[in-house]
Amino acid sequence: MHQFKEILPNLKVICKASSEDKNIVLTGFKRLKFVCASTGDETGDVKTLKKAHIGFGLAKSGNEVIRQAANIILLDDSFLSIIPCLIYGKN
Repeated sequence: MHQFKEILPNLKVICKASSEDKNIVLTGFKRLKFVCASTGDETGDVKTLKKAHIGFGLAKSGNEVIRQAANIILLDDSFLSIIPCLIYGKN
């Protein structure tokens, strides 16, 4: 946890992460009381999607297991759709 706190100020976006890496980062953020979102498109991401406050599943590249685990499904698989989803979902 100490190492995680050291890199946290420089951490902005993580891409091309393995399912295990996503889970480690999400766990660290949640322990520090951050609200966390995660994306997933493969079965290995289910654990992280369920653990996140908001789990985004990718409809085109994801399978049925991902669609069931996600809170929100991005129909176009575009990460640009995440912000509008959050804005509209908040209202």
